[in-house]
Amino acid sequence: MATLPLDIVRVREQPGLTIVERPYMVVGIPDVGLAGTIAATFIVRKLQLPISAEILDDRLPPIALLRRGLPYSPYAIYGNGNPFVLAPETVIPASLIRPFIRGVIIWALSRGVRSIYALGGIADANRPNVKEPRVFGVVSSSQGLGLLEEHGIRVIPDGYLVGPYAVLVHEARNYGIHVVVLLAQAYYNVPDPAAAAALLKVLSSMTRLEIDVGELIEQGEKIRLAARTLMRRAAAELERMKKTHELEAPPSLYV
Repeated sequence: MATLPLDIVRVREQPGLTIVERPYMVVGIPDVGLAGTIAATFIVRKLQLPISAEILDDRLPPIALLRRGLPYSPYAIYGNGNPFVLAPETVIPASLIRPFIRGVIIWALSRGVRSIYALGGIADANRPNVKEPRVFGVVSSSQGLGLLEEHGIRVIPDGYLVGPYAVLVHEARNYGIHVVVLLAQAYYNVPDPAAAAALLKVLSSMTRLEIDVGELIEQGEKIRLAARTLMRRAAAELERMKKTHELEAPPSLYV
């Protein structure tokens, strides 16, 4: 097992947390089209998952999320492992991505998590002409390629993975955690509930999660309007991380 890095965020767990056997985690971090965020938040709401842990660090933005008059961290983990859901409600500053992801991985490992499913979007200029967004996959190890093939998910063979999930696949491998990154075709800077629904359909087929996406599709316009502010914040971070480079082939070093 990798040695514990010094630069990690602190995860404060709720007292009395009960965890199921064979827990797994779903991650939806604000990125392209907010596809992963919308999907993860929908899981939390539909399954009525309580907060299980909050991520705290002096370097994170000084924001408190208010619910029924009580303050919470906007960087929270929900559920009891069936699944755990990491669903940040604001962007992660680019400078804190590595310590943030490391802290989450180390906490998840300590709670028995061995599989993480990361949900996101991938910018596609042809998205307006796509009725049902296609989902692509990236895995942290060769063992996961068979899982993608089994579920008809196209592997991204060559290209760049940019941002939090690039860190996630590298860091998780160091700790023996298997990661599947699912990326749906999405609008670059417009909230995309249809892309989120496509992700949830694939996730449901891969895990023991049962969730009906009908409501998500029906409330698409309402969700788009509600998510505009977060999308604007996320778009600025996406530009810094050059997310538009994903799916581009890297310069070849071999003939």
